[in-house]
Amino acid sequence: MNTEKKEDTLVRNYKDSVFRMLFNEKKNLIELYNALFDADYDEDTPLEFETIEEVLFKTIKNDIAFTIEDRYIVLVEHQSTINENMAVRDLVYFSTIIQNMFSNKDFYRRKALILPNPSFIVLYNGTEELPDFETIRLSDQYRLEEENPALQLTVKVYNVNEGSATELLNKCKILWEYSRFVAIV
Repeated sequence: MNTEKKEDTLVRNYKDSVFRMLFNEKKNLIELYNALFDADYDEDTPLEFETIEEVLFKTIKNDIAFTIEDRYIVLVEHQSTINENMAVRDLVYFSTIIQNMFSNKDFYRRKALILPNPSFIVLYNGTEELPDFETIRLSDQYRLEEENPALQLTVKVYNVNEGSATELLNKCKILWEYSRFVAIV
């Protein structure tokens, strides 16, 4: 393995590890949620982690997923490199979480399953230029362009590098501190 690839892997790993450590704490996650969605939840708000973890075998895993008051499944991904497949990955993550929420029998019952509304967020802090905010759509990857695709998934991407996305960083102190930490390291 060449030195450049090894350093890139180390950078991604420490950023990811610190990010997951910080935002797997309920207090910090609620602060982030409030900043992203202009909400005012406190630590007493019901929140359940739905994060997909690797268990025994290497499978898919995501950074953070949670439901808050049974209203949302929020999938938050940290990215230090631009990934044009985030909408596809989020579709797989969401499907996996829904499968874990219900028994197989539930999918065949007559009565409709009631699903929490999903939100898909990417917090980017890599070295490539990226606007403060952009939206990625699953339909942008479809072979044929359609006006109203049968399946749409929208990912909100925030550039959380120091000096970017200042409104979001100002609303979430722990995210600002994380951004500052990454800039220093």
